Amino acid sequence: SAAVQRVLFGKNGVARAATTGSVVVDMTTGDPQRSRPFADRLAKRGVAYLDSAMTGGATGARNRQLLLMVGGDRGVYERCLPVFQRISKRAMHVGPVGSGHVMKLIHNHVSHAVFAATCEGIALGQRLGLSPRDMLEVFNEGNARSYASEVRFPKFILSGAYDSGATFNIVCKDMSLVRTLGRRSRFRLPINECTYRYWKHAVDIGMGQEDWSKIVLLLKDYLEK
Repeated sequence: SAAVQRVLFGKNGVARAATTGSVVVDMTTGDPQRSRPFADRLAKRGVAYLDSAMTGGATGARNRQLLLMVGGDRGVYERCLPVFQRISKRAMHVGPVGSGHVMKLIHNHVSHAVFAATCEGIALGQRLGLSPRDMLEVFNEGNARSYASEVRFPKFILSGAYDSGATFNIVCKDMSLVRTLGRRSRFRLPINECTYRYWKHAVDIGMGQEDWSKIVLLLKDYLEK
């Protein structure tokens, strides 16, 4: 959100050049409490604002398979829909300004927690002599299947590629925003706290710029301490 603020309102920012009737579409994973003031400031200049958070990662972006979660005026959303349809598999209007960012943070909270639980289960299974490939096959045939077991593990981890397209710093930032959302709402998020500690550990030991799929390389030592 700090970066978006600089782009919009800093020296030679977008807000100074945008013409009346323009639309700013913020596709970052940002802080919803800051998105709303952005919209208010732009509205005074006759410019609309949509927070259009996305999921799908680098692969989804390349293949136009992103899912967009859009907050803002529905009429403005509908004006932008032809553009959204060109870059995504689906765009969803989820509420007023800020709702797209709220939805993305909650989505990431669930996604990262499931990934962490899958990694933890794989680490325990390996300690007890099970094959990661066998475990994933069971997960995907059973009720433990998820994007983590169906895509993330086979494509980015078992392959040895570790190139999912996101770093520990990015994931840690997202999970920290979820924690902030919970505190503001006076809503306890114990699962988020546990998950956040995994990513924060990686950042603390100097892996912040590395791909976050490498968490599996750290879990064995981390969990045995």
